[in-house]
Formats: sequence, structure tokens, C-alpha cells
Amino acid sequence: MKRNKMIQAAAAVTQAKLLKRNRPLVVGWAITHQCNRKCAYCGIWQRPRQDLPTATVFRIVDELAASGTLRISFTGGEPLLREDMGEIIRYVREMGIEIRLNSNGSLVKKKIAELRGLDMLLLSLEGPEKIHDAIRGPGSFQEVREAMRVARDQGVRTGLATVLASTNLDAVEYILDTARNEGCRVMFQPATRLLLGGRAPNDLTPPVGPYREAITGLIARKKAGDPAIANSLTGLRHLIRWPDPVRMACASGRISCRIEPDGQVLHCSRGAAGTVVPGNRAAPPFREAFARLGPMACDDCWCAGRVELNLAFSLSASTILNQLKTLVR
Repeated sequence: MKRNKMIQAAAAVTQAKLLKRNRPLVVGWAITHQCNRKCAYCGIWQRPRQDLPTATVFRIVDELAASGTLRISFTGGEPLLREDMGEIIRYVREMGIEIRLNSNGSLVKKKIAELRGLDMLLLSLEGPEKIHDAIRGPGSFQEVREAMRVARDQGVRTGLATVLASTNLDAVEYILDTARNEGCRVMFQPATRLLLGGRAPNDLTPPVGPYREAITGLIARKKAGDPAIANSLTGLRHLIRWPDPVRMACASGRISCRIEPDGQVLHCSRGAAGTVVPGNRAAPPFREAFARLGPMACDDCWCAGRVELNLAFSLSASTILNQLKTLVR
């Protein structure tokens, strides 16, 4: 987020906390459930396709801009499977909203021209080739490495995301080395006990002891100033307590929300409250849908990006400083 928008965000957070003037500053938008990979810890690809038409997406973007949204993070599924994703990126850019996009990397080379308008391309990396491909499918490692190269050559800022699972806890150093070599940062989070986007057990859930050892190592590296770790120190100290219930004040419904492929407005990807569909003509506008969410608290939040947002909303000094350091990288 640019410095001027950070100032706007700080003012809006203050208003939300002190004056209860809630605004959707940061919006996570699952733009599609379509996916060309069947990752072992994810069940989203099994969900039915319910994508909104381009015109409806544009209308919701208009409403987000009018509501004061500063950042939209597109996710999926695989967002680049939408043929109109380039148009959507361009439109969001024209509205002055920061854009981030999560991808498995498979279509980055083909669609790089459409991605030049991104503020951040976030790619998933689970470890060296054997480990990564075992989780995400044969050939996926080479795709993500090629995506890194192409994005770097085209000047598209890139970040990495790693899900710590039972099979890659020993690959943390490899992942950090890759991030350093690429000049980017990586955010870690645990593979939870249920499949992402589903209710079936997750076979890749890490054993608690070794997982906490891995997070302990990341905390030590963060304290030593490792620039490759995107999580804040406070965020890592929260994640190390997984899977024990840990109460956390939630920014959702106050300064953030989640939009589903069919237009539903939710607190987060866990589906906590909210069923209004802005894409339906009979439904109220986005602003009203967001207002219906209201504040909440959660004791089972392990999505690293949302943890960081919640901590920033709680005015965690280390988290805010971590965000500010990102501005000068």
C-alpha cells in the first residue's frame, strides 16, 4: 500500500475503532472457484462455478470505490482462469484501488501483459520440486518458478505464500533462500485440520510439535532481521499457538470483508455471517451488505494475511512497523 493510502488507512482505522465508522478498506475477493490444480490441502476446486458477469463485477468495484476501499486482493480458485481478469485488473486500477492477486503461477507467462497493472502478484511455493509437486500436482513447481522469472523480468512485484504442512516443514530454509534470491518476501501459515474451503479432514495437517519448531525457527530469524519473512513477529507468535483456540479481535465487518464468486459478502473465507448478494438486482447495495456484517471475534483464525490485518487493526506495533517496512522494499 502506497504511503498516502497508508495515511488514509490510518485515519479510517482510527474512525472505525473510536467512532464506529466502519469502512471496507481491505477486501478479499474470491473472483472464481475455477481452478486448474487440485492441491492436496484444498477443496475449493470442487465447488460449483457461480462467477459474476464482468459488468456486475465492475458495478461492485464502483460501490467499493464509493465505500472507501483502498485494496482488493483477488483470489480463487485460480483468478487467471477468468477470461476477463485483465479487464477487471485494468478497471480496478482506473478506480485508484490497489490490486493484489493470488495465483498458482500456471498462467502467469501467458497473461503477463494483463498483470502489469498489479501492485502485487502473490505466488504459492511449498518447497523444492518434489515436495511442491506432491502437494500441487506434477509440473506445478516449474510453472511457479517460471512465473517468478517472467514477473521479475516484466517488473511485476511478487510475493510468496507457503502453507506449512506435514510434508514441507523441513523445506522452510529452501523457501526463504528462494525468496531472498528473488528479492521478495514469503508469508507462512499452517495447513488447517479441514481442507481449505471444505469440511473434509486435511491429510496434510502438520504434527503440532514439528510445526511449532518450524515457527520457532521463523521467530528467531525474524528477530535477527531476516527480510524474507513477510509475517510480523506478533503474527508469528499468534501462529505458533495453532491449533489451540486463541481469541482474536477481528477486523472483518469493521475495515474488511470477503466477497464470494457469486457476490455474497462475508466476514471471511470461513463463511462467518452475511449472505447478501450485490449481484442480485433485488439485493441492497454493497454498502448495506457490508453494514449488515457487524463486528465479530474469533478463536480459530490462522490465515496469515487476515491475522496480520487483525493485529494491525488492534494497533500491534510490530505488525504496523512490519507493514511500513514493506513500503520501502
